[in-house]
Amino acid sequence: MTLRVRSASMPQARSVSAALSGALLEEQAGWLIFERGLAYADHGHVTELETTDTEVTGMVLGSSPYRVVIRLADGSLTFDCSCPMGDDRTFCKHLVAVGLEVAGDGPDAWDGDPTDDVATHLQDAGPDRGGGERADLGQIEAWLAGQPAERLRGLLVDRAGEDPELDRHLGRLAAADGQGRLDVAPYRAAIEDAFAMASFDGFGFVHYRDAWAWRDEIETVLADLDALLESGFAAEVVDLAELALDELNGSVGHVDDSDGHLYDLFERAVALHLDACRDARPDPLVLAEKLVRWALEYELDRYLGAVGDYAPVLGDDGLAAYRALAEVHWADVPTLRPGDVRPEGFTDWFRIRTIMEHLAATTGGLDELLEVMARDQSSGYAFLRLAHACRAHGRDDLALEWAEQGRAAFPGERRLLELVVDLHTATGRSAQALDAARELFTRAPSVDAYRRLGVCAEALDAWSAEREAALAGLRDAIERQRQQTATRRSHCHRPDGTTLVEILLLDDDVDAAWRAAAAYGCSSELELQLAERRADQHPSDAMAVYRSHLDRALGPAKDHAYAEVVRLLTLLRPLYQRLDQDADFDRLVTEIRTGYKRRRNLIKRLDRARL
Repeated sequence: MTLRVRSASMPQARSVSAALSGALLEEQAGWLIFERGLAYADHGHVTELETTDTEVTGMVLGSSPYRVVIRLADGSLTFDCSCPMGDDRTFCKHLVAVGLEVAGDGPDAWDGDPTDDVATHLQDAGPDRGGGERADLGQIEAWLAGQPAERLRGLLVDRAGEDPELDRHLGRLAAADGQGRLDVAPYRAAIEDAFAMASFDGFGFVHYRDAWAWRDEIETVLADLDALLESGFAAEVVDLAELALDELNGSVGHVDDSDGHLYDLFERAVALHLDACRDARPDPLVLAEKLVRWALEYELDRYLGAVGDYAPVLGDDGLAAYRALAEVHWADVPTLRPGDVRPEGFTDWFRIRTIMEHLAATTGGLDELLEVMARDQSSGYAFLRLAHACRAHGRDDLALEWAEQGRAAFPGERRLLELVVDLHTATGRSAQALDAARELFTRAPSVDAYRRLGVCAEALDAWSAEREAALAGLRDAIERQRQQTATRRSHCHRPDGTTLVEILLLDDDVDAAWRAAAAYGCSSELELQLAERRADQHPSDAMAVYRSHLDRALGPAKDHAYAEVVRLLTLLRPLYQRLDQDADFDRLVTEIRTGYKRRRNLIKRLDRARL
């Protein structure tokens, strides 16, 4: 990622530090990201800073270390950062932090003069390097080594009062070493503060430009909770993760989630909560109530199928409580038969059905699962799901029963017919397989259906007659569709012979495929395939197809069209040569060059191809 920035003052600037300013950084980042970059700079997140007149490099320590490079060249500044926001070409807080460190009006000018001893010492320590450059880490370490323990404790306490992340870190270390109980209030405040960002625009919405910053802030909080869990505070993390889950679900509709930040963060919070529950072993009855409630109410639907993940934590008592709570809602769910319409409140119906299916898959066998799934028989897809569930449990016999029921209730359902064909074929019922394959091809003709038909017919040594009947039926269907379209005077696309041509090419019957394309038409891709297959024996036919496509390719003034023009001319040249029409080909190229001479990119492509 590279972002280029210019301002009126830059052409006169002789160094990066002179070209940078807090105002410029705020203008590029927006105030939300700028404030976070300011906090990063003020709290010492910038390390490994190296500066020259034309380039600044540095490392910014956030949820991960990110490399920042700022360059001055030709009166412009370019900014690069290795963070995800940088990949998305967004001005991130890491760029702000490094920029403020080297700007003439660095973080001190925006956040007041430093008052603690460490900041004052660093301001005064060592030779003046210009531009407010920080002392190196070795110098700081040497200075700290000479300080009394009492002074160092005071400095840390003072800094922790200003830096919430350091405050939480020190509190966690102290509690882990047995120095008092862990104070979870700072963690709760950090979660609430991270989500309070959603109100920054005055309307409670995080726009796309700020979504990465919003995500980064929450990832930092979740990383804190990960560290807390590793320190042995599982019970506390359970409660804090639940707060984060509630906040994330409440953010639906308040964040531009075009890049999927919300779902990624929610998945991470779920994993954190589950890990904490494994260690803390909360009351299984209370946990079961929460899981059912989240599954029914959360707009982020990860908990619809979470019972399997939480089963080891819930144990028998928790699973029994989960079932009892879910069955209260399940009792009112009607069975949908073929022809029934979706009930009112379909979303709630879908949620409880999904919950019960996952519960059955976790605690019961196939019979319990089928009992749940059979409450929905309202579509061919519902029967297909039932059949696939049987197959997953090694019961192809039951799968065939459900698939045949669905076939009868929903004639022409392609996926069900395919499954019926495959099941009959697998069990050696060749006649039944052929009957289903014939119905499949008649109702939904395709190359795949044709292949299935061939396998079934060959098993009965009946492919020759079956093939002729299938092709004749397909031609009749095309004719009927064309007549119906003409009668209705429809403006819809006229039915063509694409499927028929594909099948004939599959059988290597190129001449028949050519005749079918001429009679019914076919897709552009198939026309070119036909031309390629026909070029050896009938070069003039192939030439006609390529010329037609060439005329279309010359229409749009687009680079991809120019590439197609060159490709088609390359295919045409040997055909003209075989027909002793070299002069005609040269004339064609000359006409293109003359007629489209203003399309410089086209002419360049022709030159490179020596056309």
